[in-house]
Amino acid sequence: IVNNLSAKAEMGSPMVCMYLLGNPDHYKSHEFALFYWQIAFRLSPVHDYVYRPVELSGLSLYDWIRRCRREKLRRKKKGSIPVEEDASLSESEADISDGSTSITESDPSVGGLIPNFVGKMLPRADQGDREYYCSAMLALFKPWRTGADLKEEDETWDTAFLAHKFNERENELMHNFNLRYECLDARDDFHAQLRAGAL
Repeated sequence: IVNNLSAKAEMGSPMVCMYLLGNPDHYKSHEFALFYWQIAFRLSPVHDYVYRPVELSGLSLYDWIRRCRREKLRRKKKGSIPVEEDASLSESEADISDGSTSITESDPSVGGLIPNFVGKMLPRADQGDREYYCSAMLALFKPWRTGADLKEEDETWDTAFLAHKFNERENELMHNFNLRYECLDARDDFHAQLRAGAL
């Protein structure tokens, strides 16, 4: 039975020994930050971005994911004077900012984390709904606090996308987002040729 289980799990003895000894099973050159793309605009991480400190107003959502993280505040010592609520917070910001967490920015000179988009895949640049693609890329790379910051009311997403000046790095990232689709297309073409007997 044990042999059957290990054969089905496809784990060799070196891998099992590594786990038992507490050694890592992989190595990586970068650290990654999970970002749930499909549900991002309904959960608090986006609220953290929307209500970020004023000094981080120029930070895009992509850079926010890379460079900022949420940390718990340390408990106050007994007998310390309570900190008054920040009078500069609006009512909606005060509701979200419950004082139990703090947002910190990592050192921008360090590369930061690499966002790992989990859930629904990012939209394609070359196919599908162009308006959705433009809105997603503007939301990632243009600093905003409300949807009105991303485009004018009478403007289409495509027009706002074309009018925005993306920097070289952002253009490179958008190109790289599409590489996954290009690889999937090449795989599908290859399998179609195999089935047709062309190869």
